Amino acid sequence: MDNYIKNDEKLSEKNKENNQLEWVKLMNNYNNTAEEIILKELIYV
Repeated sequence: MDNYIKNDEKLSEKNKENNQLEWVKLMNNYNNTAEEIILKELIYV
C-alpha cells in the first residue's frame, strides 16, 4: 500500500483533506485489488 500511496497523486495527504470520500474509495479499491491478487496467487495456486 505504501508504494501505491507514493506513486499516486490522488492518494496524497492534500487530496485526503480536500476530497475525503474519493480518497477512501481509492484506498478501498487498492486494498481490495491487493487482497484479490494475494488470494489468487498465493492461496489458490
